[in-house]
Amino acid sequence: MTSHGELYNVEQEIASFFSKTSVSRETCDAVAKDLVGGDRAVQVAIQGCCSYTVYAGQHLDHVVQFQLKSSPLKTDIAALARQIYGSLAPETSFKQQLGKGSAEAWQEPLLVYVMARVKEPSRLEFTLAHGNPENSPENKAWRMNLIRDVARFFALSWNAPQALPQELRHQMMETWEKELRMLLVSLPERFHTTIRDTLASLPRILSNPMVLVHGDFSVFNIMTEPVPIKDDERGRYVIMILDGLLLNPATRFDSL
Repeated sequence: MTSHGELYNVEQEIASFFSKTSVSRETCDAVAKDLVGGDRAVQVAIQGCCSYTVYAGQHLDHVVQFQLKSSPLKTDIAALARQIYGSLAPETSFKQQLGKGSAEAWQEPLLVYVMARVKEPSRLEFTLAHGNPENSPENKAWRMNLIRDVARFFALSWNAPQALPQELRHQMMETWEKELRMLLVSLPERFHTTIRDTLASLPRILSNPMVLVHGDFSVFNIMTEPVPIKDDERGRYVIMILDGLLLNPATRFDSL
């Protein structure tokens, strides 16, 4: 990252995270090694604002993530993602809580999770290292495969609708109606017809099947093959450098 204008400083990001908890970085590294074995805990290149994430294990084949208690991973949603996407989503398990909270110091305990690691670099890391490809006919064809793969990825969710409690649908209705009415008051009149039509359509919208969605489907969370490869016979379409749209173990599925 340092060769690209210091736009992101991982050490500053990590220091900012540990200012929010009484648990030390050294303690986290020791816990990671104790949980999955091995003698190393290697920080991931891009950290989240609410977590500290390392690779650990004999072959650095696990991801250990320390999450602020106020921002827990939803292990039930992670299990559902595994059920729908299979090997494209990592198996995730909660292990323990570390530390105690301090309201005076604005510090929180940490929740510890372990996941299987997908070792390929992210799409962002690959682009930063190699730049964007030229607009050659071959690269354009690979980009078309990207669109197909994204469609196939979302189709997996669409083809696996989930039952949602009626009370949760009512909560969603109340939230959306409140927000739309705020827009109706705040936005210029030219938007009012669309907002009113949307308000009238809410019952019909919420009667549709609910599906799992990825809350951060971006270049951070699409994993890549370091060398371009061709389409294979199993229907996994390679997109420039992407094979099967593997999901970053450090990301999470937010909700239905």
